[in-house]
Amino acid sequence: MDVLHWIDTISAALPAPIAWLLAGGFALVESGLGLGFFFPGETVVLILAATMPTWSAALGMFLAVIIGASAGDHIGYFIGRHFGPRMRGTKVIRKIGVANWDRAVGVVERRGAAAVFLTRLVPVIRTLTPAVAGVAGLPYRRFLPASLAGAATWSAVYVGVGFALHASWEAAEALLGQYAPWALLAAGVVIAVVFGVRAILHRRRRDASTSAESALEESALEESALEESVLEESVLDESAPETSAEPASDESDSAESRQLQTTP
Repeated sequence: MDVLHWIDTISAALPAPIAWLLAGGFALVESGLGLGFFFPGETVVLILAATMPTWSAALGMFLAVIIGASAGDHIGYFIGRHFGPRMRGTKVIRKIGVANWDRAVGVVERRGAAAVFLTRLVPVIRTLTPAVAGVAGLPYRRFLPASLAGAATWSAVYVGVGFALHASWEAAEALLGQYAPWALLAAGVVIAVVFGVRAILHRRRRDASTSAESALEESALEESALEESVLEESVLDESAPETSAEPASDESDSAESRQLQTTP
Protein backbone atom coordinates (compact mmCIF):
# COMPACT_ATOMS: atom_id res chain seq x y z
CA MET A 1 0.00 0.00 0.00
CA ASP A 2 1.69 3.18 -1.19
CA VAL A 3 0.06 5.92 0.86
CA LEU A 4 2.10 8.69 -0.76
CA HIS A 5 0.96 7.51 -4.18
CA TRP A 6 -2.65 7.52 -2.97
CA ILE A 7 -2.32 11.06 -1.58
CA ASP A 8 -0.63 12.31 -4.74
CA THR A 9 -3.40 10.73 -6.85
CA ILE A 10 -6.07 12.56 -4.87
CA SER A 11 -4.08 15.78 -5.08
CA ALA A 12 -3.80 15.47 -8.87
CA ALA A 13 -7.49 14.60 -9.30
CA LEU A 14 -8.71 17.37 -6.97
CA PRO A 15 -7.64 20.88 -7.96
CA ALA A 16 -6.56 23.04 -5.04
CA PRO A 17 -9.48 25.53 -5.32
CA ILE A 18 -11.99 22.65 -5.12
CA ALA A 19 -10.17 21.23 -2.11
CA TRP A 20 -10.30 24.68 -0.50
CA LEU A 21 -14.07 24.91 -1.03
CA LEU A 22 -14.59 21.42 0.38
CA ALA A 23 -12.43 22.16 3.40
CA GLY A 24 -14.26 25.43 4.04
CA GLY A 25 -17.63 23.67 3.73
CA PHE A 26 -16.67 20.91 6.15
CA ALA A 27 -15.29 23.52 8.57
CA LEU A 28 -18.66 25.30 8.43
CA VAL A 29 -20.49 22.04 9.18
CA GLU A 30 -18.06 21.23 12.00
CA SER A 31 -18.62 24.64 13.62
CA GLY A 32 -22.35 24.90 12.91
CA LEU A 33 -24.76 24.56 15.82
CA GLY A 34 -25.24 20.90 16.66
CA LEU A 35 -23.63 19.63 13.45
CA GLY A 36 -20.05 19.34 14.66
CA PHE A 37 -20.71 16.37 16.91
CA PHE A 38 -22.53 14.34 14.27
CA PHE A 39 -20.10 15.00 11.44
CA PRO A 40 -16.31 14.81 11.93
CA GLY A 41 -15.41 17.84 9.83
CA GLU A 42 -11.98 18.18 11.40
CA THR A 43 -11.01 14.74 10.10
CA VAL A 44 -11.95 15.67 6.53
CA VAL A 45 -10.04 18.96 6.80
CA LEU A 46 -7.03 17.03 8.06
CA ILE A 47 -7.12 14.63 5.09
CA LEU A 48 -7.69 17.38 2.53
CA ALA A 49 -4.78 19.37 3.98
CA ALA A 50 -2.56 16.32 3.55
CA THR A 51 -3.21 16.45 -0.20
CA MET A 52 -1.87 20.00 -0.54
CA PRO A 53 1.34 19.81 -2.63
CA THR A 54 2.85 23.19 -1.74
CA TRP A 55 2.94 25.77 1.04
CA SER A 56 0.96 28.24 -1.08
CA ALA A 57 -1.81 25.67 -1.61
CA ALA A 58 -1.88 24.94 2.11
CA LEU A 59 -2.10 28.67 2.84
CA GLY A 60 -5.15 28.93 0.56
CA MET A 61 -6.81 26.09 2.47
CA PHE A 62 -5.90 27.75 5.77
CA LEU A 63 -7.79 30.90 4.75
CA ALA A 64 -10.76 28.93 3.39
CA VAL A 65 -11.11 27.00 6.63
CA ILE A 66 -11.01 30.23 8.66
CA ILE A 67 -13.90 31.61 6.62
CA GLY A 68 -15.90 28.39 6.87
CA ALA A 69 -15.36 27.95 10.61
CA SER A 70 -16.27 31.56 11.37
CA ALA A 71 -19.37 31.25 9.17
CA GLY A 72 -20.44 28.27 11.28
CA ASP A 73 -20.00 30.40 14.40
CA HIS A 74 -22.18 33.08 12.87
CA ILE A 75 -24.99 30.61 12.22
CA GLY A 76 -25.08 29.69 15.89
CA TYR A 77 -24.73 33.31 17.01
CA PHE A 78 -27.67 34.61 14.98
CA ILE A 79 -29.84 31.61 15.87
CA GLY A 80 -29.16 32.41 19.51
CA ARG A 81 -30.03 36.08 18.96
CA HIS A 82 -33.29 35.04 17.31
CA PHE A 83 -34.53 32.48 19.86
CA GLY A 84 -33.09 33.97 23.03
CA PRO A 85 -33.48 31.99 26.29
CA ARG A 86 -35.92 29.63 24.56
CA MET A 87 -32.90 27.97 22.94
CA ARG A 88 -32.27 25.85 26.04
CA GLY A 89 -35.57 24.03 25.61
CA THR A 90 -35.25 23.32 21.89
CA LYS A 91 -34.99 19.80 20.51
CA VAL A 92 -31.49 20.45 19.14
CA ILE A 93 -30.13 21.42 22.55
CA ARG A 94 -31.83 18.48 24.26
CA LYS A 95 -30.21 16.16 21.71
CA ILE A 96 -26.74 17.63 22.24
CA GLY A 97 -27.24 17.75 25.99
CA VAL A 98 -28.63 20.44 28.26
CA ALA A 99 -25.66 19.88 30.56
CA ASN A 100 -23.32 20.85 27.71
CA TRP A 101 -25.43 23.95 27.08
CA ASP A 102 -25.19 24.93 30.75
CA ARG A 103 -21.40 24.44 30.63
CA ALA A 104 -21.21 26.78 27.65
CA VAL A 105 -23.41 29.31 29.48
CA GLY A 106 -21.06 29.19 32.46
CA VAL A 107 -18.00 29.84 30.27
CA VAL A 108 -19.66 32.78 28.48
CA GLU A 109 -20.81 34.28 31.79
CA ARG A 110 -17.26 34.11 33.15
CA ARG A 111 -15.26 34.99 30.03
CA GLY A 112 -17.57 36.96 27.76
CA ALA A 113 -16.36 37.23 24.16
CA ALA A 114 -13.13 35.42 25.03
CA ALA A 115 -15.18 32.25 25.53
CA VAL A 116 -15.79 32.05 21.77
CA PHE A 117 -12.03 31.91 21.27
CA LEU A 118 -11.12 29.78 24.29
CA THR A 119 -13.60 26.98 23.55
CA ARG A 120 -12.67 26.63 19.87
CA LEU A 121 -10.70 23.42 20.46
CA VAL A 122 -13.16 21.96 23.01
CA PRO A 123 -15.42 19.33 21.39
CA VAL A 124 -19.21 19.90 21.48
CA ILE A 125 -18.92 23.06 23.63
CA ARG A 126 -17.38 24.95 20.70
CA THR A 127 -20.55 24.46 18.64
CA LEU A 128 -22.73 25.80 21.49
CA THR A 129 -20.70 28.79 22.63
CA PRO A 130 -21.58 31.07 19.67
CA ALA A 131 -25.31 30.37 20.20
CA VAL A 132 -24.95 31.09 23.93
CA ALA A 133 -23.16 34.34 23.05
CA GLY A 134 -26.13 35.27 20.87
CA VAL A 135 -28.61 34.45 23.62
CA ALA A 136 -26.56 36.49 26.10
CA GLY A 137 -26.71 39.50 23.75
CA LEU A 138 -22.94 39.69 23.24
CA PRO A 139 -22.31 42.67 20.93
CA TYR A 140 -21.38 41.66 17.39
CA ARG A 141 -18.35 43.95 17.39
CA ARG A 142 -16.92 41.78 20.19
CA PHE A 143 -18.12 38.47 18.79
CA LEU A 144 -16.58 38.89 15.31
CA PRO A 145 -12.89 39.22 16.30
CA ALA A 146 -13.23 36.39 18.84
CA SER A 147 -14.78 34.15 16.18
CA LEU A 148 -12.08 34.96 13.61
CA ALA A 149 -9.28 34.41 16.12
CA GLY A 150 -10.74 31.08 17.21
CA ALA A 151 -11.30 29.99 13.61
CA ALA A 152 -7.71 30.90 12.74
CA THR A 153 -6.43 28.82 15.66
CA TRP A 154 -8.57 25.84 14.67
CA SER A 155 -7.50 26.13 11.04
CA ALA A 156 -3.82 26.41 11.95
CA VAL A 157 -4.02 23.22 14.02
CA TYR A 158 -5.84 20.99 11.53
CA VAL A 159 -4.53 22.37 8.25
CA GLY A 160 -1.01 22.59 9.69
CA VAL A 161 -1.09 19.03 11.03
CA GLY A 162 -2.62 17.70 7.82
CA PHE A 163 -0.02 19.40 5.64
CA ALA A 164 2.76 18.20 7.96
CA LEU A 165 1.48 14.63 7.63
CA HIS A 166 2.44 14.57 3.97
CA ALA A 167 6.03 15.47 4.70
CA SER A 168 6.09 13.31 7.80
CA TRP A 169 4.85 10.31 5.87
CA GLU A 170 7.76 10.60 3.48
CA ALA A 171 10.13 10.49 6.44
CA ALA A 172 8.16 7.67 8.09
CA GLU A 173 8.13 5.64 4.89
CA ALA A 174 11.87 6.08 4.51
CA LEU A 175 12.38 5.08 8.14
CA LEU A 176 9.90 2.21 8.44
CA GLY A 177 10.05 0.94 4.89
CA GLN A 178 7.57 -1.88 4.35
CA TYR A 179 6.12 -1.44 7.87
CA ALA A 180 4.88 2.09 7.16
CA PRO A 181 1.40 0.92 5.99
CA TRP A 182 0.98 -1.06 9.21
CA ALA A 183 1.85 2.05 11.22
CA LEU A 184 -0.83 3.96 9.32
CA LEU A 185 -3.34 1.19 10.01
CA ALA A 186 -2.51 1.33 13.72
CA ALA A 187 -2.97 5.11 13.72
CA GLY A 188 -6.35 4.66 12.02
CA VAL A 189 -7.44 2.17 14.68
CA VAL A 190 -6.43 4.59 17.44
CA ILE A 191 -8.40 7.40 15.79
CA ALA A 192 -11.45 5.15 15.41
CA VAL A 193 -11.26 4.17 19.09
CA VAL A 194 -11.00 7.81 20.14
CA PHE A 195 -14.07 8.74 18.13
CA GLY A 196 -15.94 5.71 19.47
CA VAL A 197 -15.16 6.57 23.08
CA ARG A 198 -16.10 10.16 22.41
CA ALA A 199 -19.50 9.10 21.06
CA ILE A 200 -20.15 6.75 23.98
CA LEU A 201 -19.24 9.38 26.58
CA HIS A 202 -21.44 11.95 24.90
CA ARG A 203 -24.36 9.52 24.85
CA ARG A 204 -23.89 8.74 28.53
CA ARG A 205 -23.72 12.43 29.44
CA ARG A 206 -26.85 13.08 27.41
CA ASP A 207 -28.71 10.17 29.05
CA ALA A 208 -27.59 11.31 32.50
CA SER A 209 -28.76 14.84 31.75
CA THR A 210 -32.13 13.55 30.53
CA SER A 211 -32.54 11.35 33.62
CA ALA A 212 -31.70 14.25 35.91
CA GLU A 213 -34.24 16.49 34.18
CA SER A 214 -36.92 13.78 34.46
CA ALA A 215 -36.14 13.33 38.15
CA LEU A 216 -36.42 17.08 38.73
CA GLU A 217 -39.76 17.19 36.90
CA GLU A 218 -41.10 14.28 38.95
CA SER A 219 -39.87 15.90 42.17
CA ALA A 220 -41.55 19.17 41.20
CA LEU A 221 -44.82 17.35 40.48
CA GLU A 222 -44.64 15.52 43.82
CA GLU A 223 -43.98 18.78 45.68
CA SER A 224 -46.91 20.42 43.88
CA ALA A 225 -49.20 17.51 44.76
CA LEU A 226 -48.02 17.63 48.40
CA GLU A 227 -48.67 21.37 48.61
CA GLU A 228 -52.17 20.89 47.20
CA SER A 229 -52.84 18.10 49.73
CA VAL A 230 -51.64 20.25 52.64
CA LEU A 231 -53.77 23.16 51.43
CA GLU A 232 -56.87 20.97 51.20
CA GLU A 233 -56.26 19.61 54.73
CA SER A 234 -55.85 23.12 56.13
CA VAL A 235 -59.10 24.24 54.49
CA LEU A 236 -60.92 21.24 55.96
CA ASP A 237 -59.42 21.89 59.40
CA GLU A 238 -60.58 25.51 59.32
CA SER A 239 -64.13 24.59 58.31
CA ALA A 240 -64.49 21.73 60.87
CA PRO A 241 -65.03 23.87 64.06
CA GLU A 242 -67.71 25.96 62.37
CA THR A 243 -69.62 22.83 61.39
CA SER A 244 -69.39 21.28 64.87
CA ALA A 245 -70.46 24.55 66.51
CA GLU A 246 -73.89 24.59 64.86
CA PRO A 247 -75.27 21.46 66.63
CA ALA A 248 -74.02 22.75 69.97
CA SER A 249 -75.91 25.99 69.42
CA ASP A 250 -79.06 24.09 68.48
CA GLU A 251 -78.85 21.95 71.66
CA SER A 252 -78.44 25.09 73.81
CA ASP A 253 -81.54 26.69 72.25
CA SER A 254 -83.52 23.51 72.84
CA ALA A 255 -82.51 23.38 76.51
CA GLU A 256 -83.55 27.01 77.06
CA SER A 257 -86.88 26.31 75.40
CA ARG A 258 -87.66 23.35 77.71
CA GLN A 259 -86.71 25.41 80.77
CA LEU A 260 -89.14 28.20 79.80
CA GLN A 261 -91.91 25.69 79.29
CA THR A 262 -91.47 24.16 82.79
CA THR A 263 -91.27 27.54 84.55
CA PRO A 264 -94.76 28.53 86.11
